[in-house]
Amino acid sequence: MLQSCTCRNCGFVSLLSPDCERQPQAPLKAFQNSNIVAQILRQSRTMLHPSEDASISADILELERLQSFYEAQLQEVQLHRRAVIDALEARRSIYAPIRRLPRDILIEIFHLVRHSWWQHINDGRRWSPVTPERQSSLRLDGPLWVLGRVCGLWRDTLHTSPASWAQNVVVRTPFPKHAREIWKTYLKRTGEHPLTVQVVGDIERSSSVEDDEILSLFVQESCHRWKDVIIDVTMHHMDCLEESISRLPMLQTIDIYVNHPDENYCSNICLKAPQLWRAMFSSLGISQVKLPPCITHYSGRITRPNDLQLLSHQSKLRVCHLQLRLRYVTPPLIPVPVIMPHIQRLFVEETGILDLVTLPRLESLVLAMSSRERFVERRDRTTISAWINHFLQRSGCHLQSLSMGQHILFVLGLSIHNLLASDAFSTLSFLKVELQIDADWADHVVQSLTPCSGAPAPLPNLFHLVLCIQPACFHSHPVQWHSIVNMIRARRDAGLLKIIEVQFVVWDNGFTDRNHRIEADIRALTSDSLTMLVEEWNPPDEEHWPVWGSLQ
Repeated sequence: MLQSCTCRNCGFVSLLSPDCERQPQAPLKAFQNSNIVAQILRQSRTMLHPSEDASISADILELERLQSFYEAQLQEVQLHRRAVIDALEARRSIYAPIRRLPRDILIEIFHLVRHSWWQHINDGRRWSPVTPERQSSLRLDGPLWVLGRVCGLWRDTLHTSPASWAQNVVVRTPFPKHAREIWKTYLKRTGEHPLTVQVVGDIERSSSVEDDEILSLFVQESCHRWKDVIIDVTMHHMDCLEESISRLPMLQTIDIYVNHPDENYCSNICLKAPQLWRAMFSSLGISQVKLPPCITHYSGRITRPNDLQLLSHQSKLRVCHLQLRLRYVTPPLIPVPVIMPHIQRLFVEETGILDLVTLPRLESLVLAMSSRERFVERRDRTTISAWINHFLQRSGCHLQSLSMGQHILFVLGLSIHNLLASDAFSTLSFLKVELQIDADWADHVVQSLTPCSGAPAPLPNLFHLVLCIQPACFHSHPVQWHSIVNMIRARRDAGLLKIIEVQFVVWDNGFTDRNHRIEADIRALTSDSLTMLVEEWNPPDEEHWPVWGSLQ
């Protein structure tokens, strides 16, 4: 076994064995200086003399012994070297810059780590509020639990930061073992901070009695601190929540999705929230969830004839995102359009809604089209155009902002010319359109925006034009693109455009190269009177996502 030997003169530590002093250095030098091998190889004979054979064999044995000896020394040195390096790194880590960061910055770093862990995995629906299945606040391999085990400083920092634990509290059934104890610890670390909560129920299996008890316990102990909540559950879980929620004094936003809800289901949950200003019900009709008078933003379905009438009584309602379910509601059931005097911004996914309402204070309109409506109405393009025209004339509003998705523009076809030329659009200062630049319908849109000599200027007050550009499907250099450039140039020269904004959908490198060429063509048109912006992809049918998107 090797042990260390320290020199009395210089302090050098040697790792030679105790008998190292008895190991002569002369034999090794003799081997290095010996030319016996060269002498033997120069001779023409093939056989060794017995004396030479014995000498070489003895040398081999001795050299093999020395090889083993030095390999053992090397391994021992490497082992000690690793231990020294580990000890050195451990001590240097005490002076690491992250340990000298102010507490607020360290907490912000923790929040970024946590936020990256909550990001959707392989989910292109960036509006989806439902977190991936692997994510639950009860998982002890989650970011906050792991960061708190790195060192005492990080542990104490996290354990004294209630805001870190109060964001994105995910309650997901089924619950793991020891869920009650973990929830007790988790809620203790949130202090009295307002909570951002997501309640997700497993729709694949029936809930157990124990899971129901744990869910009820969590809700009863925390609902008075809910600030923002997303609920994505079965009807059974929803009933459990209704029974457990006593009051929601801090609640400001709520998003409810019930899988296969009962048609006769009616909820008073929102009436328990006096500060609620934003509500989204993806699977429930307006008449199924009663709203408090403080609602300013609403997203939901129209499933019954009195739904719109109920909304019209919300005096503080300003922003609406509506979905029309035509199998439940048809125009004959609402013979007179409902006047909704307070709405200023409207997102519609089915343009048939416009035939059912009158909005005298509307300023911003976003028009998309569901797949069902595209199938029903594509053969009657004048219907869509008439709905839009009659709605604006009936409302008498001063529309300032309009966004139209590619599907509705495709259905409108040539009728887009007359629509944009109508007086109802003369007040527009902002227009967003989604174009596929090798499609005929896209060319109709471009031509309707291009000024012509001797004719009234289309959209004379347009200040900001946004082009959401889909890549060409069939042509690498579509003719329509030159029409777009000419339209921008003509409006610039006529003083009819101040800001041109483009947004590209990026699928692969080929499209990216083409987008750069398109951007260069437009940028060549900029001047003191025309500014160009290039922004992230946000087409009209996704424009409502930031308003009713997932919680941060």
